[in-house]
Amino acid sequence: MIPLKDNLGSIRFPLVTVALIAVSVVLYLAGWDPELTDVWWPLAAIASLFVTGGFWALVVNLLFLWLFGKSLEDALGRGAFLGLFLLSGLAAAGAQELGDPDTVFPTVGVAGSIAGLIGAYALLFPTARILCWVLVPFFVSFVEIPSLILAAVWLALQAVDAIGQPPFIALLAGGATGVLVGLAWTRIFGQRFSSAA
Repeated sequence: MIPLKDNLGSIRFPLVTVALIAVSVVLYLAGWDPELTDVWWPLAAIASLFVTGGFWALVVNLLFLWLFGKSLEDALGRGAFLGLFLLSGLAAAGAQELGDPDTVFPTVGVAGSIAGLIGAYALLFPTARILCWVLVPFFVSFVEIPSLILAAVWLALQAVDAIGQPPFIALLAGGATGVLVGLAWTRIFGQRFSSAA
């Protein structure tokens, strides 16, 4: 089963989402692995969002960045979406630092930001579904799975060694940041989407 996209219509092209994916892929292919030990912490935390733990971590996390980022960017606008991405990543890195004071530099990677996107998505699109391509021998079909089920799958995959196993407290902080942003957005703008466009 391969998730493809959610069932929500979009008005704008998800430029920031695509740019974040492209930058992550290019840096991975270039072997980018900066020395962040002596870098000012906020800059180190932001730079660490683009350091991946390996091929499968890159594939899984960028797939879910696409699945949850596209509609969020359309709803929030590019600037607010990028702010949510960065803020969630910073919150995750900060939680890792508080949970383990011996941390030399943030190692959560993009997972903290994606947790934030999922948290906000759950608030703004509680009934959205993800279109998945199901391929089994002699049978090909498309099914729609509730987005929250796939969010749980992403969380479970974070425990797999090949995905990087980021600290749970960091994922919790990133997700909580997304939830808080989603709550603030609905409070200010009164927007909550309960069905597909």
